[in-house]
Order: sequence, then C-alpha cells, then structure tokens
Amino acid sequence: MVVYNVDAIVRIGTIVVGMDYEHDVDREDFMSNYKLEEWKAAYGVRPIVCQRAWSMIHEKVSEENLSIYNFFWCLYWMKTYHVEHECARAVKSNSKTFREKTKAMARILALHMLKVINWGLRTTATVESEVFTVTVDGTHLVIEGVYVEDRNGVKRPDPKYYSHKHKTAGLTYEVAVAIFSDNIVWINGPFPAGKSDLKIFSEEGLANVLSVYGEKAVGDAGYKSIFVSQKGEGNHEWKKAKSIYRARQESVNSRLKIFRCLQYRWRHDHDLHGYVFRAIALLTQLSFENNPLMESID
Repeated sequence: MVVYNVDAIVRIGTIVVGMDYEHDVDREDFMSNYKLEEWKAAYGVRPIVCQRAWSMIHEKVSEENLSIYNFFWCLYWMKTYHVEHECARAVKSNSKTFREKTKAMARILALHMLKVINWGLRTTATVESEVFTVTVDGTHLVIEGVYVEDRNGVKRPDPKYYSHKHKTAGLTYEVAVAIFSDNIVWINGPFPAGKSDLKIFSEEGLANVLSVYGEKAVGDAGYKSIFVSQKGEGNHEWKKAKSIYRARQESVNSRLKIFRCLQYRWRHDHDLHGYVFRAIALLTQLSFENNPLMESID
C-alpha cells in the first residue's frame, strides 16, 4: 500500500467528500484559506495529521483489503456522526459497505494507538519533593439508554450507566496526560458512567501503575487517594501549578470531543465505542505536533 505525501492526501481527501479542489493550487495556499476549515469540518484534523496516521496504518490497511478511501470514510463518519445512509451517500457508497469498512478502519486506528499513547512516553520531574508526572480525569460520553427489567418485568434505566454529569446514560474513560510533555499516556475504558472516577482509578490499574513507579498524579476533588494531589491542596504556588496542569487535561478532553461521535448520543455498540475513542485519541495525539497543548511546563 502506498505511503502518500501530504499533497496526495489533500487531493484524495477532497475527492472523497466532493470538495472543490484545483489541481494547480499549491498545498500551502489550500491550507491557508477557508478550504482548510472545510477540510477540518469533514475530517477533524489537518491534512498533515491524516498523512501521519496513514503512514502508521497503511500496511495493516493493505492486509485487511481496505484502502485510503475507507480511511477517509472513517474520519468523516467520526467527525460528522451523520446517520450511516447519509454518510454513505456523501461518499458515494452503500450503507452496508460503508458500515463494514468504517468499523474495520476504526479498529485498525485503535490498534495503532499504543504507538503514540503509552505510559513510557511521560517525562518525569520533581515537584515539591514528590514526583508528579501526570494529570488524571474521567470523561463522560452520552450513549443511548441501557435498560434492565425490575422484579415486575418493567424495563427501567440501568443505574450502572447513569452519568451524573449528563443526567442520562453514558460511558466513561480514564485519561491521563503527562505534565511535562504534550503526551496522552493512559487511556482506560469504556466503563459504565455510574462507576466513579475514584473507583476506576483504584480498581482498574492506574493507582497500581503509579505505586509501582513511585509516582503521583494531579486530579480533581473526586480522587481521594494517596497517589493523587487534589484541587485545593497545598500552598498558593502549588495550587496555581495544579490549575495549569488540570487546564491542559481539560484541553485534551475538549479536543477529543471535536469529533461529533463523542459529542452526540452514541448509537452503536459499546465495543465499537472503545475502538472509536482510541482511534480519535490517536489522531488527537498526532495533532499536538502542529497544535500543541498550552505552554510547556518546565
């Protein structure tokens, strides 16, 4: 399978969703005018990020008998989250083919996430004689209702999935971001949104990882743990530093939700949600090179 350069990526991407593109237009001109916004409205990230992602996955794509067109289908679906028949019509396909190819591509992207998101990519530094390396937070995402039958056979919303943030059914992910570098270093989930951030942190791995490495995290008031410094703890300087760290974490959460499939109510199965979340995390991490988080922390 071909590793396309950015110029080729731009040409193919514009063809897929029918954007007007003059072949004699220089790529820099294309990216400096309104067409770049039109591109991002279709695919969520810049052409250079698409090119980086494609260069990572192209060999696996070939093994699965998929193509770069299916890659763009997947990005378009995740970004717009239109119903499938509308997406299929936009890319001149049929619903069945679109669905199958898009799901397969989301899985491929997700399986490559560990190349750019893993615990080993954090940078350590000492703060107030204790090693704080990451911030941690749970992000809740809305899904279609999940119901269980009570003793009388009446279907009622499953309380396990109730999100106190959105007041409806949801899934949650635990996300950790390196304090001293622009790296997402941990993603865990999905979990039913009724499971608290503290419970996920304590029972699902991150607390143990921090313990093994002798490190600590910065989190919000929900993280009552010896491994987490919460909002409000410490002197004025430390409180100010933590507010900056946590703002970077919120920036990551916001960037993930640029893709409407994470903004809108999820209509598909929960396993696919896990793949899609990781696919988007991969794209988001790759975007930091051109669009970094807030000012680096020294």
